[in-house]
Parts: sequence; structure tokens; C-alpha cells
Amino acid sequence: MIDVLVIISPGEMHRYNSYGLARYDNIRVTSAASQYEGLRSLERRLPSIVVLDAHIRQSECSEVVSGILRRNRIPVIALSYSSRVRNTMLKNGAVSFHHQPPIDNAEQMNSFVKVLAEDIYRRFTCYNTADQSAARPYSRHGVEIIAIGASTGGTSAIEEILARLSTELPPIIVTQHMPSGFTGMFAKRLDQCSPVRVIEAADNMRLEKGMCVIASGGKFMELFRDNEGYYVRSREGEKVGGLCPTVDVMFESTAQAAGDKAIAFLLTGMGADGAQGMLALRRKGAYTVCQDRDSCAVYGMPMEAMQLGAACMEMSLSDIPGFINRKLL
Repeated sequence: MIDVLVIISPGEMHRYNSYGLARYDNIRVTSAASQYEGLRSLERRLPSIVVLDAHIRQSECSEVVSGILRRNRIPVIALSYSSRVRNTMLKNGAVSFHHQPPIDNAEQMNSFVKVLAEDIYRRFTCYNTADQSAARPYSRHGVEIIAIGASTGGTSAIEEILARLSTELPPIIVTQHMPSGFTGMFAKRLDQCSPVRVIEAADNMRLEKGMCVIASGGKFMELFRDNEGYYVRSREGEKVGGLCPTVDVMFESTAQAAGDKAIAFLLTGMGADGAQGMLALRRKGAYTVCQDRDSCAVYGMPMEAMQLGAACMEMSLSDIPGFINRKLL
């Protein structure tokens, strides 16, 4: 589903709806009545694409476009009745511009909305396709950390992913809900069946290429970076939502330490752990992926992240290893 936030005046949106942008397959439209309401909406839930009606002053339009791109790296499609604002919008980061026809011309409006829908499909595909490097929020070789979170059903899902990964990949950090005493055995089993080196997290552990670190049961794992590179801290603490470790703690620290140099995956699991952390990652420009409903043992954690707009895309479990290798090698 392509979530589209349309920032447009209430009267204009009512007339747009009569021409049915939302009737196109896989397009879900949310409207905001002003640029400020639009920016507030982005604080609550991230859409896939923003469509901005540039009827407001050019300086304000530029501020809105720049703010959306700076905070969230979301493609912006600009609209206006006047072509004079086209260069300004494109210069400030809009991915495309469309000249609006008279709203009361039904034939022209139907054609215009069709073209707009086609552009939305195209921009969404470009933004989420590995081969379109100019539209992606990071370069193919710019990713430095892979973060994976999971709960119920996650042990087998993680094993399936790691078994098919290259040893030439950046470091991988994993939080799987599991009690103390079991994560060490889990790491050893994964190490035996995976090309990458898998070990249980320890405090101040340095990360290396081709290495996967599993959060220790009963301890939070956080990512940090200094002049020598990345390392993890493993610490005890009060449970969060009855859980320790948590995916949110790992994801939020990854957002701070790696930002847009991270790629994150939220796999099968019950509850909402990881959703807020994934949203923090996406706001920092990281590429974020949720396991899809059909391949999840429990579609809980990924669903919560999708509802927040925290994920760039959903993906079947069987497709994730190839996606990682293709994206990062």
C-alpha cells in the first residue's frame, strides 16, 4: 500500500476526491489542510509520498519541501496552477512538478489525476528499488550496520536469513526476545549453520565485517560509534514493557549511532516492540523493512511498525537474504 499525504486546502481536497485519486489500486490518501498541519501529520505517521499543493507562498512551500526532505527523506511531488513555481519547487528538492488544470474541467481533471497517480506509482517504485540509486536514501556501499529485531517465530526466521548471507556484509546486530541462558546457545547454533560469524553480545564488543552479534538474554544491547568504529554495549536494566532485551532499545541506539548508514528489519513477533525504534531509524534516513503478513508466524510487531509508517516497505522472509546481498554487495 502506498500511503500518500496530500497537503492541500480543504475545498480543493474535496474536489480532488470527486475525481478519485484514492480509487487507484494500492493508493491510500490522507489529507492535511495546510503546510503546518502536514508537518504535524508527519510527526504522527510517515507516508510513502507527499503531494504538496503549492498555492501557498513560494517561501513557505520551499520551507515545507526542505523540512520534509531534511527530517524524513520522503519524495515530494509538487502541484500548482502556476508554472512559475516549478523551478523553485524542483530546486528545493521536489522530485516532480505537475501543472494543475482548472478544477471545474472534468475531462482535464480526470486526465490530470491519472497522470498524478502514475507518477506516484513511479516515484514509490524508484524510492524502494535497489537499482535506482539516485532515489534511495543511501548509497549501495554506504550501509555500515544491519539491525534485525524479532520475537515469536524469530529464531527460525533469523536462521533462514543468516544462512544465506555473504561474509562480506557489514556487521549485523540482532535482538531476539529470549530469556537469559538461551541466547548463548542460540548464537552457537546460528554460528554453525551460517557463513557469518555469530556470537553473543558482550559489553564494549567491537564490530567487524562478516560478524553477527546476538543480544544477550536479560540485557539490553545498544549500538555506539567512536573514532575506531562501531561497538555494542550490553547492560542490565529494568524491563521495558515486560521485556529485556528489546528491539526498540537496539533500534533507537542504531538511529543515533548510524542514522542513514543503517538498514533495519523487523521480523515476526507478538506485540509492538521495535515499531517506535524503527520509526526513529526511518526519520534518520535508514532503510527500514518489515516482514510481510503471509510469511510471519505472528504479524504483530511488523504490523505495528507498518501502521506507524515506520517501514519503507514490506517483504517476504524468503526474499530478505537476497535483498540484503543485492543491496549491500
